[in-house]
Amino acid sequence: MPYTLFSDSTCDLTRELALEADVQIMPMSFQVSGKDYWDNFGEDISVADFYAQVRAGNMPKTALINTQRYLDTFTPCLEARNDVVYIAFSSALSGSCQCAMQAAEELNEQYAPRRVWVVDSLSASVGQGMLVYTAGNLRKGGMEAETLVTWLIDNRLSLLHWFTVDDINHLYRGGRVSKTAAVLGTALKIKPVLHVDNEGRLIPMEKVMGRKKSLSAMVKHIVDTIDRTKPINLFIGHGDSLEDAQICERQLREQLDVADVKIMPIGPVIGAHSGPGTIALFCFGNPR
Repeated sequence: MPYTLFSDSTCDLTRELALEADVQIMPMSFQVSGKDYWDNFGEDISVADFYAQVRAGNMPKTALINTQRYLDTFTPCLEARNDVVYIAFSSALSGSCQCAMQAAEELNEQYAPRRVWVVDSLSASVGQGMLVYTAGNLRKGGMEAETLVTWLIDNRLSLLHWFTVDDINHLYRGGRVSKTAAVLGTALKIKPVLHVDNEGRLIPMEKVMGRKKSLSAMVKHIVDTIDRTKPINLFIGHGDSLEDAQICERQLREQLDVADVKIMPIGPVIGAHSGPGTIALFCFGNPR
């Protein structure tokens, strides 16, 4: 049966990659400098302008996608006799996934035998994007909806996330580190290296002194955990810090036989919590 693949803007895919994967991206909303915006490929506000406002001290706020928006978005597909597969932002980081599941339960009862599947990606940002992009290619290759859902569930914990932030205070504001850790980390120029665990939560893994060491530490984690039995494809996300993303790319290419690297900006919804200067590396590898 035909089906439409959906995700949301927390996956941080570019418009070009979303079109290539034939996936529909639901924009999430955020507020900065007292104004409301959609995270819609930079149409409302460019990524560069967003980070400029954050650097100027304007702290953004984000909002989840509520159940009604999911109902309004998925219903036309079902009425057109298309099923829906929605790959959601990690349920440990947002309530959007639960809202999508509530909508799916209502729609599955109303439109049976049409079906809405909601898959908790247990992933975030460009890591979620890599999972979505891969799913899109599998769909284009002819994979049926139910088989794709099974594949996503079986493989989501092999999608590895390694990232660091430039300003630890953004993690403190989001409740990811304590105030004491933020104050000491800032004073000592400590850069945390974080991971996403099996529950889809952000977990600090180590602390290193200085920016260059944090980038090298992430690269080492990728090299140590990546699946070398398949072509090596990497996704890299950056919070308005392209040069550092390119440094990581060069280091990875020096140590791995890389088939492809895609670098893309981390959008406003994720950037609201991670801040400017965030660098994140993603690949399929050994299970988390």
